[in-house]
Amino acid sequence: MLTRILQPSEKLCAFFEQLGLNLSQPQKRHLLNMADALLGCEDKKTLAALQRQFVEAVDASNMADFLRISPWQAAAVRAALRKEQVLWLLTEAERTKAAKVIYLNIDDSLGEKDKATQYIGPVDWFHDHVESTKKKPRYKNGFCYLTCTMRIGTYVATVDLRLYLGEKTVRRCNRGRTKDKQLAFRSKSSLAGQNSGGLTSLIPPRLASLCSIRQLVRLQPAYQICSSPRLGQLHRL
Repeated sequence: MLTRILQPSEKLCAFFEQLGLNLSQPQKRHLLNMADALLGCEDKKTLAALQRQFVEAVDASNMADFLRISPWQAAAVRAALRKEQVLWLLTEAERTKAAKVIYLNIDDSLGEKDKATQYIGPVDWFHDHVESTKKKPRYKNGFCYLTCTMRIGTYVATVDLRLYLGEKTVRRCNRGRTKDKQLAFRSKSSLAGQNSGGLTSLIPPRLASLCSIRQLVRLQPAYQICSSPRLGQLHRL
């Protein structure tokens, strides 16, 4: 594999500046390098593989420390990214006079890990509804996450991503945590509701009154939220 990155992408740097992240310069550099490498890496996206994308880069352990112990809040970065993505979609939709219908699609997916992987907190065995049949259920060792995409006309962007932890996984993770750092179990439907509530609050009132918001939630089991100018109740299919 040839080394690809001599210096960060100018467009990616400009995008990061628009987010206005409250990070130190080393933290910004690590985040920028990881994003750049993720976009260009064609192998399995391990930290070592990401580090090999650069002509000059810090050791892969520095990337691990940035994710594990560096004092920055992932929620703050996600919030800034979510706001920027929604603003871009609304701006482009207004500019092109796209149909005033906002589609929110929420789906759950599995990130498959090796069968022997067991020391990463979110990793557990999950039912795989894609490969399972009625007579032969399939399970995979991995992590589960909910992805939310927003579409207006032909413009689509991923606007949120949340990790899902099952009840047993939450109990296992809490065994080594102090009381003030205990995790709370949240069902997939609860996470889906947080997704939609957080996103609709970013839509300016002048557009919210004009737009129809339609949301489809596909989980295990499947759910659908009825469409209306204001989000309706959660209904099981």
